[in-house]
Amino acid sequence: NLGEIAGRVGLNVPRGFAVTTRAYELFMDQEDLRDRIRKHKTETDMGSPAAVQALSETVQHLILRTALPRELHQALEAAYAELARKVSQSAPGSTVRVAMRSSAIGEDSDLSFRVIVASLYTPRAISYRYQKGIRDEDTAMGVTVLEMIESAAAGVAYSMDPLHSNPEELLISGVYGLGPYAVEGVVTPDMVRVSKKPGFPILEKKVSRKPVQLVVNLEGGLREVPVPEPDQNRLCLDDEAIRRVADAVVRLEQHFGGPQDEEWAINRHGDLFILQSRPLQILGRAFED
Repeated sequence: NLGEIAGRVGLNVPRGFAVTTRAYELFMDQEDLRDRIRKHKTETDMGSPAAVQALSETVQHLILRTALPRELHQALEAAYAELARKVSQSAPGSTVRVAMRSSAIGEDSDLSFRVIVASLYTPRAISYRYQKGIRDEDTAMGVTVLEMIESAAAGVAYSMDPLHSNPEELLISGVYGLGPYAVEGVVTPDMVRVSKKPGFPILEKKVSRKPVQLVVNLEGGLREVPVPEPDQNRLCLDDEAIRRVADAVVRLEQHFGGPQDEEWAINRHGDLFILQSRPLQILGRAFED
């Protein structure tokens, strides 16, 4: 979707690269990893939560200890170097930090790749596949590696209000800093209701107190910092930014042919990026009352 959003819709997305499922298969064949995992599964009582928990810990430990195949290691290093070259052309001297599909952040692409593969073997994921009859062999993992957007504000936008299902209005939520605090409910996000009519008239603003924000830590990872007191009860987006997000939301809905659920971010230079767009799951009118 991100490639399509950039190439066909013409909206900004973070630069990056994809680690294909072929890389996953290559890794799982390393050091007989796949067969060792299969052996542990056959020895586990899948009906026992404690046994599944133990299986999860064992398998994830195996994955994290398994070295990457040399060709995969070299491919990851080369792809990261090319991304760094592109970034340095627009921002000389900057450090390239990347966000992974797992929402983890870091510069050690080897470790991050293994962590994401290991996430396939959480107790919940193991139980789900077992209950649904899905084989591990049919669950290859691809990974997206994206330039980290150090956002001034970020959040989620819906091309249709998911509660009221009004096709003529859209809903934007946002917080200061990085978007996970809006998605995870750590901070109550600001909410803005916007008409889809020309000019995108703003119908309603609900400002929440936002005492903290999530930011990129220069030494790696993320950290929480306080929002300056004067900004805590101020809307994280000005009207011009609201209309730019609204325009992107409508364009994505038109392109994909249905209501969309988007993640967005605006960097400290005022550039809008679309981080994700997927079909919106409408909750239905039962929640309206």
